[in-house]
Amino acid sequence: MEMKICKICKNEFKANLDNFYAEKRTKCGLQAICKKCYSNKSQKYRSTDGYKEKVAKLSHRYYLENEAKIKEYNKNYYIDNREVLIVNCKEYGFKNKEKRAIDAKIYRNKNSEIIAVKSHLKYLRNAKSISEKGKIYRIKNRVAIRKWKAQSEEVRRTRIKGGICNFTYKDWNKCISYFDNKCAYCGKELKLEKEHFVPVANSGDYTKNNIIPACRHCNSSKGSKSFFKWYPKFRHYSKKREKLILKYLDYDNEIQQMKII
Repeated sequence: MEMKICKICKNEFKANLDNFYAEKRTKCGLQAICKKCYSNKSQKYRSTDGYKEKVAKLSHRYYLENEAKIKEYNKNYYIDNREVLIVNCKEYGFKNKEKRAIDAKIYRNKNSEIIAVKSHLKYLRNAKSISEKGKIYRIKNRVAIRKWKAQSEEVRRTRIKGGICNFTYKDWNKCISYFDNKCAYCGKELKLEKEHFVPVANSGDYTKNNIIPACRHCNSSKGSKSFFKWYPKFRHYSKKREKLILKYLDYDNEIQQMKII
């Protein structure tokens, strides 16, 4: 095997691509310096002042001169590698979810005015189609919209009273499941509403520890009354259901009961 001496470090290496980068202009087809020296030289050059600005200017100039060519190449590359790119993009997004969220927030804060103008122009261009899509969506999702409006009203009332609002649809589904899709007060399988165990009027929170399912009749019957005064006199009173409610809401403690009374 032919040997070759690096011009910088003066060390002797085997003349192959493992030790030297390829160079067409030389007789042997290899560069005059070894890979390690080349890497050090490149690193030193990249760390000089003005390097980044210089590269940015050259890249921008090249893009302007070859814009159509670059766009065509990118388009063809995407078509040829669409499936792989989608998978890679999803994996990257999953691994860097927090970083992407932070970057997006920073971008929106810096470019809020531009984003607002673009969004408004896009809306003006597509106003008719957006309106038609909105009508179709509202017709198809009447029940969901009604539920969302009801929840928004609950949140609004609770916030006005200074209460905590963190009750979610997931919490509501768990709550219904716990009470076997029945009213927590009367035990009947009727249309269920979100009932505040401690009323909003008494600074009750909109949280999983204060919401239980109740039918409209039981909900309106209780109103803003204290559970411990109202329920024992209620005609559908059940000791078993009372224990179930208190266990779900963690109101087993007599001191807590006294506070509510």
